Amino acid sequence: VYNPPAGGGLYLVSGLKSSKPVFKNILKGAKVVSGENMGKTLYDNANRVFEGPDLSFDGKEVLFSFADKSIKVDFPYTYNAYPTPFHIYKVNIDGSDLTQVTGDKWKDYSPCWLPDGRIVFVSERCLLSNRCSGEKDYEPGATLYSMKEDGTDIYPISWNEINELHPSVDNQGRLVYTRWDYVDRDFSAAHHLW
Repeated sequence: VYNPPAGGGLYLVSGLKSSKPVFKNILKGAKVVSGENMGKTLYDNANRVFEGPDLSFDGKEVLFSFADKSIKVDFPYTYNAYPTPFHIYKVNIDGSDLTQVTGDKWKDYSPCWLPDGRIVFVSERCLLSNRCSGEKDYEPGATLYSMKEDGTDIYPISWNEINELHPSVDNQGRLVYTRWDYVDRDFSAAHHLW
């Protein structure tokens, strides 16, 4: 179960190859302009967790997912090890226009820009369970979804039965990702590129 420690931020690094690189936290002081955290800053939240940053093709915006570890939800799953919803956000690289893109009870994470401006992400909206889960230790699965940049027109792009992870776009413009594959594989060979 994905249970990262609280903390972190989203940084822009300049002078990386110099002896004194400069790290700028682009979320410091940035207030959310939409969604359930509207008016709040994410970086000042002591229970913050950031995951999966992805830079837009023009280099002007960053997608990422955020969770507040103090928030717990019971739906859609009963597994209690980490029932905190992740939501997808986007922000300009100067820290302006911090926008919540997804919300509600779902765990949405690992966003990825597509060349046409849509976003692919991993979500537990599929309401599937890991095959290794039992009735008392239900562990949700997550598959790939697509949406418009404003969070509308969400639909599944995969009907896999279990976890797909880390979507990215390769140099030919194809969507690549890893997938937890149970079929005739040992543990160390289960996460191939698809």
